[in-house]
Amino acid sequence: MTTRVLPVEEWHRLAGTDLNGVALDEEHTVVIVVEDSDKQIVGCWAMLRLIHVEGLWIHPAHRKTGPVFRRLLTEMRNVVTGFFGQRVALSAAMTPEVAKLLEDYGGQKLPGDHYVFPVAGV
Repeated sequence: MTTRVLPVEEWHRLAGTDLNGVALDEEHTVVIVVEDSDKQIVGCWAMLRLIHVEGLWIHPAHRKTGPVFRRLLTEMRNVVTGFFGQRVALSAAMTPEVAKLLEDYGGQKLPGDHYVFPVAGV
């Protein structure tokens, strides 16, 4: 077996894995794979350097009217792309209303439950 970083040019080989169809930002993602002796991918894991946007809140009197959210969304996109240089951001939805907003504006729900995973000092 071989373990290696999978070059972006080979990401198409992730078809059939849980990474298939996940919106990965090529500049901020590293995918590692384990291949068997026939070079078939038998395991993979992606490391993503993401910006996490959190704490979306709109005053109740301005909810469901649109302008406040659209303004926040526009500026968030400007900051994520301009200041952080990223093309995607991670966000949590704590209510069904926020989930709908995220989905209506192109958010892709990730599969499974998400965890903070310790990697240093373990």
